[in-house]
Amino acid sequence: MGGKFKTLARPIYSAGSVLCLHSVTTPEAPSTDLLHVPLPALKELVDGIRRYVEIVPLSELVRRQMNGRSTAGLTALTFDDAYFALHWAVEQLFAPQSIPIAIFAVSDALEAGSAYWWDRISEVHERATSEQWGRFQAACEIPDAYALERFGGDRFAQARRFILAEHAGRLEPRAAAALTALESDVGRRTAQRSMTMTELESLARFGCVEIGVHTQSHVVLPSLPDEEAMREIRECYRILRERIPGAVPILAIPFGLFDANTASVAQRAGMDAALTLTGHSFFRSGRHGIPRHAVDRRTKLTRLLIRMTGVTEGFRRLAGRSPDDFPELPSPPSTSQD
Repeated sequence: MGGKFKTLARPIYSAGSVLCLHSVTTPEAPSTDLLHVPLPALKELVDGIRRYVEIVPLSELVRRQMNGRSTAGLTALTFDDAYFALHWAVEQLFAPQSIPIAIFAVSDALEAGSAYWWDRISEVHERATSEQWGRFQAACEIPDAYALERFGGDRFAQARRFILAEHAGRLEPRAAAALTALESDVGRRTAQRSMTMTELESLARFGCVEIGVHTQSHVVLPSLPDEEAMREIRECYRILRERIPGAVPILAIPFGLFDANTASVAQRAGMDAALTLTGHSFFRSGRHGIPRHAVDRRTKLTRLLIRMTGVTEGFRRLAGRSPDDFPELPSPPSTSQD
C-alpha cells in the first residue's frame, strides 16, 4: 500500500471515522478475550493507520461534525470502559508520540477499580467443568428458556444474553455471588479491570487523553425508562467532572445497544454527542449518534482502512442494501428465535 491507496481512500462519501477499542494485554494484564488487543499489535495497527489518515482528538472531530465542517481524512481513537491496562498504552505509545485518544469511564467501576462481569465470565467459562457451570446457572436462576443448547453450547453467549435481556446489563447480587463462587471453583480471575478514579485522574493529566461518559453502571440504555437512563448519564458525567474538570460531555453508548430514542435521551442528559457501534465510516445526519468501527485482536490493517474509507458501505448503498440503523436489542429466547 502507499500513494495508490491514499488516492483510492478518498471517495466523495468518505468523511472521517471513529474507532472503538477496549483494553490492551501485557504480561501484567493478560487476557484471551478478543476484545483486548496485545500492546505490540496495537502499536503496529496505530502506526499503520497514521500512514493514511490523521488521528485527531475526538472532541475536535465531534465539533467539526456538529458545525458542518469537513472531517475527511480524519479519525479518532476511543477506548471504552477505562481499563487499567491502558496506562501502559498511554505511557509507551500515545504520550511519547502525542497521539490523542478518548477514554470512556463507568463511574461505578471507578470506585474500586472493579473487574467487569464480561471479562470475569470470559476468563472462566471455558475452564469450568459441566458441574461447576451447572451450579453457576442454578445460582443465577437462569430460566429454562436460556438452555445452553439454545446457544450451541456457548456458555459465554448464554450468560451474556441472560444478563443483557433480563437485567439490562447489570450483574444482580445473586449472579455476582455465583460468579465469585465459580471463579473460586475454577481457580481463575481476570487480570483486566477498570481504573480507579485516582488512576484515571493520573492518566487524564497526559495532554493526549480525553475522558468521556460511559454511564454509571454500563447499562443497556434502551431497556430503561428515560428518566433512569438520563440519570445514568448525568451522574456519571457529574462524578467525572468533580475530579476531572476537563471531562467531555460525550457519551459512548454501552454495549453499542441503542434505539431511535437513545440519542435524544443523551442530549437531554446534557451530552453533546452519543457514539454508537454501527460500523459506519462517515457521519450522516448525526440524528442517531456518531458511528464507530469496532476494533479487536482479529482486526487487520488493510481491511480496517477499507472500512474507514466507506468504500464497502458506499457499494452497499448503491446496491440498495443499506445497513440497519439500529442493532437488535437483547430479548429472552423464544420458540421463534435462535
